Amino acid sequence: MTDRSTLEGFLVLPRARIRYRVLGRGEPIVLLNGGPTLPFDYFLPWVEPLAERHRLVLFDPAGAGASTDAADGRYDLDALVEEVGEVARSLDLGSFHLLGHSAGGFLAQEFALHHPEAVRSLLLLDTFGSTPVANRRLREMLASAPPGARETIRRMEYDGSFHAGEGYDPEYRGAVEQAYAPVSFVDPARAPPELSGILSAIRYPVYRRIWGERGEFVLDGSYSGWDPGPARNRACYPVLVISGRADMPSPEDTVALAASYPRGEAVIFGRSGHYPFIEENRAFLHTVSAFLERAEHGRTPG
Repeated sequence: MTDRSTLEGFLVLPRARIRYRVLGRGEPIVLLNGGPTLPFDYFLPWVEPLAERHRLVLFDPAGAGASTDAADGRYDLDALVEEVGEVARSLDLGSFHLLGHSAGGFLAQEFALHHPEAVRSLLLLDTFGSTPVANRRLREMLASAPPGARETIRRMEYDGSFHAGEGYDPEYRGAVEQAYAPVSFVDPARAPPELSGILSAIRYPVYRRIWGERGEFVLDGSYSGWDPGPARNRACYPVLVISGRADMPSPEDTVALAASYPRGEAVIFGRSGHYPFIEENRAFLHTVSAFLERAEHGRTPG
């Protein structure tokens, strides 16, 4: 069995002091957190079995988790793409598999498009192909929210009272949680108790720089207008797009994103929401491991 060694600490980069952890040995997989600004802890222990054959590289980007804020104050995709490259160079990764979850999927796609030579394969979990598609789904989620929650959200966004210091007002946050519940977990009993504590670690000042200042149901911050469009047609690396059937991205969004890549394939987990790596962990690990093996040996599915 592969040595499951662990290396962790902080990287001192030009932009920030970055917390990282490396698990296992073998071909590296760099994981990009969602949120945005969630710490990498929510991936664990769910993805750890992949470290039997691969080197898992997790890190908190500037302004997230235990990393410091960005010294230059930038949280746009160009700055974050550069930061991913700095992490990879600091850890001497060479080329690697790149996995992005949720908002981390935006960054994963952008990095791969700018640095295709560094990417062995691209794994996109529970994410979108553009900000306009994400905003459409956010509008649909709000429209489908329970009437009381929907009214609270619209009222508090209209009068600006949803802000409470650096975070959200508790009443607004409760209404948002009701709107997000249907896409989070198909079976709420599968949500690990510790996950809520990890999710509450969002760094709201940075989150709002990235997401936007108008509320939870429109993405109009530093990622506003992001849409790679035809640039994906030039991607030569294999791409796996994963989502849950009840996820934020619809099954149609997932299939369309995979089809936009020449070597893209889509897998939709039928009993999952936004965290198939938790809800259907065994099937998820099997799917990802099989994809990585094909990517490393140049095989195509089927």
